[in-house]
Amino acid sequence: MDDPNPYTSPQSTTFESDDSSRDPRVMRGRTIILVLIAASLALDLFNAAIFHSIQTHPIQLVLQAAITYGLWYAVWQGYRWAVLLTVARHALGAFLTLLFVPIEPRIPYLLWFALAAAVIISLTASKSVRVFLQSQRSSREGPPDKPK
Repeated sequence: MDDPNPYTSPQSTTFESDDSSRDPRVMRGRTIILVLIAASLALDLFNAAIFHSIQTHPIQLVLQAAITYGLWYAVWQGYRWAVLLTVARHALGAFLTLLFVPIEPRIPYLLWFALAAAVIISLTASKSVRVFLQSQRSSREGPPDKPK
């Protein structure tokens, strides 16, 4: 009785990856992005509570937050256009901050400049963030086509 084993493992229809979510670079990149999002949220809340409560209409604050965190969500998903827009937005903001700091040196301007610099450096130069975003793109795009 040389029958082959009738209990063979089922063929999986799901994408079997190398489980890149456990890669330390992916985990580090995820942490960096989360810290940037948390710092952005904290700075926005600080500005809204202290400095913009008198000067800015609440609808403007809500729209600004929606754009900011919509971009962060798209960055988290790994969209390249969102990374480029986020870097461009922070670069423009950093440039404008450099123009206003000598005129009116206030703590929020300096904090925003520090956040903008951290975002620009992290999204353009960090290998961990790049690996994390690549893993997000590959998980969003689905399994690669199998050769026939």
